[in-house]
Amino acid sequence: MMQKLNTIMNTLGENKKYVDYLIRTEQFELLAHEGLNEKNIYDIINQIKEFELMYPDGFIKYIEKGREFLKRSQMNINEYYNYKIEKPDNLIKIKFHLTNDITFKKEDIKNNFLNMDNKLLYNNCYVNNNILYRNKTFNHILKRNKKKNTSYHHREILNNSHGVSSNESTPVSILSNNKKSNMYINKEYPTYVNGIRQINTHQNVKNGTYNEDKKIKYSEKGNVSDYKCGLGILNNNHQRSYEESTIFTLEQFLYYEKIGLDHIDKISFILLAGGLGERLKHKDIKIKLFTNLISEETYIEYYCNYIRCFEKYIKKEKKKKMNIPFIIMLSDDTYEKTLCFFEEKNYFGLEKNQVHFLKQNKVFCFKNNQAHLDFTYEKNTFIISKKPHGHGDIHYLINKYNILDKLIKDGYKYLFFFQDTNALALKVLFVCLGVSIQKQLHMNFLAVSRKPGEEIGALCTLNNNEKSMTVNLEYNIFDSLLSSNGIKEVIQKDGFSLYPGNTSAILYEINKYNEILKKTNGNIPEYINPKYMDNTRDHFKCPTRIESMMQDIALYFYEHKRNKTTQASTVMGENTQMVMRDNTQMVMGENTQMVMGDNTQTVMRDNTQTVMRDNTQTVMRDNTSIVIPNNSTINNSICNDKKGNNMDDINLYDITNVGVTELDRCLCFSPVKNNSINAYKKILNNIHPECMFSAETDLYYSNCRFIQLACIYNKKKFILDEIPTKTFNGISYFLPPKILIEPEFSFTLTHLIKKIKGNITIKNGATLWLKANAIITNLYLDGTLIIENKTYKKKNYDHISLPIILDQNVYIKNKGYEIVPTNHFYYNKQKKFSDHIEQNIYENIQIRGYNIIKKEALLITN
Repeated sequence: MMQKLNTIMNTLGENKKYVDYLIRTEQFELLAHEGLNEKNIYDIINQIKEFELMYPDGFIKYIEKGREFLKRSQMNINEYYNYKIEKPDNLIKIKFHLTNDITFKKEDIKNNFLNMDNKLLYNNCYVNNNILYRNKTFNHILKRNKKKNTSYHHREILNNSHGVSSNESTPVSILSNNKKSNMYINKEYPTYVNGIRQINTHQNVKNGTYNEDKKIKYSEKGNVSDYKCGLGILNNNHQRSYEESTIFTLEQFLYYEKIGLDHIDKISFILLAGGLGERLKHKDIKIKLFTNLISEETYIEYYCNYIRCFEKYIKKEKKKKMNIPFIIMLSDDTYEKTLCFFEEKNYFGLEKNQVHFLKQNKVFCFKNNQAHLDFTYEKNTFIISKKPHGHGDIHYLINKYNILDKLIKDGYKYLFFFQDTNALALKVLFVCLGVSIQKQLHMNFLAVSRKPGEEIGALCTLNNNEKSMTVNLEYNIFDSLLSSNGIKEVIQKDGFSLYPGNTSAILYEINKYNEILKKTNGNIPEYINPKYMDNTRDHFKCPTRIESMMQDIALYFYEHKRNKTTQASTVMGENTQMVMRDNTQMVMGENTQMVMGDNTQTVMRDNTQTVMRDNTQTVMRDNTSIVIPNNSTINNSICNDKKGNNMDDINLYDITNVGVTELDRCLCFSPVKNNSINAYKKILNNIHPECMFSAETDLYYSNCRFIQLACIYNKKKFILDEIPTKTFNGISYFLPPKILIEPEFSFTLTHLIKKIKGNITIKNGATLWLKANAIITNLYLDGTLIIENKTYKKKNYDHISLPIILDQNVYIKNKGYEIVPTNHFYYNKQKKFSDHIEQNIYENIQIRGYNIIKKEALLITN
């Protein structure tokens, strides 16, 4: 080997140093390959040169680092072993206790899955109607429904209604047979006066009663599906407690949302979109997946539409025109396709100069624990395997292109990072922003309750003698750290972990973030996460590489330990806090008072404590001092700074605030990560499936929940039937009414409360698609209703400020939209498509295992 290698090196000139790199890093399998010669050695050299241009530490450092990481990984050594794990600091819980994790009997799930032809499943064939309809054929169901005698008291549409005329049919484009929808407006409609069960009582009152105080229907069955709708058996005491808790949480939610909404013009957006959908059987980029099959709106179109609506709101409410910056990080795999998609769709209504594309590069892969490079040899050419370096590259790219300085100059104060397939994140954006502003957080994780064993990162605070930091630990590292310390994960009474789950949606305060990027050049800690074949940890399932995670920049937001008895600092801002170490706080804000005199009050929240030691006294008089143990003092008049106290020596960034905002999962988190087979395994372990089916139904369900909260706030009734579960592609999951709330109608709960003014009843199988500014009073929906602004002669009338008003009791019944399994829908790899749009629709249906048949709908426009 050496003789051959020396011969090759003599022909390389100054390039022979790269062969020396390979020798020093022990890449002998590559160097000893029988196909290596004087020509194809340059294939290897050019790849190393390209790698060194994008990886700052260079090739040798990368291999050495990989070898060290792999050694630790094989020995299961955790770098955080000397840290104590604690509940995360600055944890703000805004939980309605609206559980949407469905518990299925394992046997039922297995039966649903095994009843399918597994061979066909793996070949992308789909579940048949017999499974969905519990051994009753689809045709039999249709015939049975036709026999039902549903005699309602019909009324004509009133002339002063803002709906459509009584003789106008719905558009042909959303009707299969051009038949009319039935819409009845009835001033005497008794639904919301004495209860809807006065109409057709024998069909509707069988399983439900009303509690007039709660304004929500409670089911006598009290099963899991009912509880998903806020339905369940409660006695009077529990009901009162639940009601008070819900109202309190609702006020808290709206309080933070209003703060965030007031700063809507201070935030810009960063999307991490480097992934393809190959694992999901989708050949294209993941952001071209449909959020739902009703609108067929892709994820990227959905996000751009929200940003566009934010701009319209700013223009209307703040009287200024803005093009909110939208930064998208892509990979080699997605860059060209994403740019082409934006060009094709005319940037989805955004200005071209407000969308910024950043491309991350790939790094070399290792094939074993010795950090030997993985490569292929074909047609006399060597190709070293590469994979993306992880979404942590976003920090390096932002710093490299000096993006933040311009954003700061333009007045932006916050950055919102979010992932490519979580449509719910933007629905709670302004709540998180409000928390960041109110709590003066430099970094704020959006989190959900997490189940032990769930494959999402755990948020916690790590403490040792030197520093304390609130970070995300990936599930495998977290489990390893617990086991190495001989402790078990703390489970709370509700069955969830003490440590919330990371949703990969994070808010950064832009000045602090920029400061850290400049100090680190955007380079953040790396790690390696090989997938081993077995517990011996000797062999990989697939090649691995060094990578980084966007959220690991939190490791640079840590706080050095100080002498707790002597250290005190004062943070000045809108919500002034006198922060004393050891979690002692005396908070001065809008609702907090320290009365200087006989009626002195000290207001404490969360885990705040006032610790009195060693003759320490707190004397509440004008210009007196708050004395802290060991003779450190803070003059209380600095809160108003009336005495001209010198604060020049206080560095506000000496205190770094990282926080966690924990919300209900059903309101904010439902990504697409798994294909049907892996999703099935998750459900077996009572873990969220995170597949295409669950993401779509969670979007509908989230909108159901927000309407419910609006009704609770307005003291109105919101009625849903027991939500059924359906099975598609072997995945059993609940299927609520199909409700879509576009941002043109409402993008915050604050706005939704002003739009939903009356009692709402939505039947199973119904579809409500709200696409335009409207106000809805009393609505009974059993079918499909679409409210939108009309586009006439290619002119869009979105600028019309007057809302569509349904100001009467409205009853709508039509054939609606029906979700049906894609029976005998085979995925034909050889199928030819007329264009890529047709192919995208085909694949989006194929990976779900169902389609939507749009039979009949009522369309109301301006």
